[in-house]
Amino acid sequence: MNLDDQYLVIDLSGGANASEYPVNLTNNAPDPTNVKCRTTELWLRHITSPKPDNDNAQYEEEPEFDFYIGVFPCTQRQYELVMGGNPSWFQAKNKAKILNKHKELNRDCSLIGGANWPFVNGDCPVEEVSYDDLRGTGKGSKWPKSSEVDDDSFFGRLRARTGLRFDLPTGKEWMYASQYDKDGYVTDYGWFDDTPSGGATHPVGEMEKNIWELYDIWGNVWEWCHDWNNGNVAPERVVCGGSWEFQSFIARDNPQFPLQPSEHQLFMEGDLGFRVALHKIFLDVLFNHRSIN
Repeated sequence: MNLDDQYLVIDLSGGANASEYPVNLTNNAPDPTNVKCRTTELWLRHITSPKPDNDNAQYEEEPEFDFYIGVFPCTQRQYELVMGGNPSWFQAKNKAKILNKHKELNRDCSLIGGANWPFVNGDCPVEEVSYDDLRGTGKGSKWPKSSEVDDDSFFGRLRARTGLRFDLPTGKEWMYASQYDKDGYVTDYGWFDDTPSGGATHPVGEMEKNIWELYDIWGNVWEWCHDWNNGNVAPERVVCGGSWEFQSFIARDNPQFPLQPSEHQLFMEGDLGFRVALHKIFLDVLFNHRSIN
């Protein structure tokens, strides 16, 4: 592996019973039209300081460390391959419930009622996942005092099968990675109520990529971050980015909301997911250790 390569790829094809997930680095960007990079492979992009040369990008505060972050939000199939199940609201088995709920709320449900729904590849974002599902309610609840996670959590299982300390991004890291050209519109980069979304999540990778070549970091689903709301004071963590049921201008102007770590949704079913991250220093340490041994 070359540590200067821009992308880290985890092969999840072994599924929930695998003892190991192979990890590779490459300089070749993922093809968003290739279903593998949205289902059986988990792709992360190396985020560096300074940011790409773009005078129109927004957030100037640079993170403390280089890090990797998912090119796409974690999808239903990726989550299922790690955890052995799919908690998402937007599945075929829930179609009648979804339509009834949307009609009760007088919401647009044109996508769910259309001929192309449900999407069959499992490449929509996973949703209905809590912070506690991802990190655990034991040692995984202690961040920032501890970066440990519960063994049976999503990140506990991913760490055990890769040897790398994958985790959620911090709010600062998420904001830095979310930058897009200010000459564009946030609806160019994500599915919001006013895109319009049609009342549901969409397969990842359909919208424009941002300046870091990330997809769907705005809209589609809110994404969990590490931070406690109001500094490091319990009990609320932070979610970022807006979702399919949210107005884009509100998400753009107020990209972070507080939420209890046990919650599986912010405003309604199917609106809350996450993106995988990794501090580059952990990859450097593992790579150097393997080289010595």
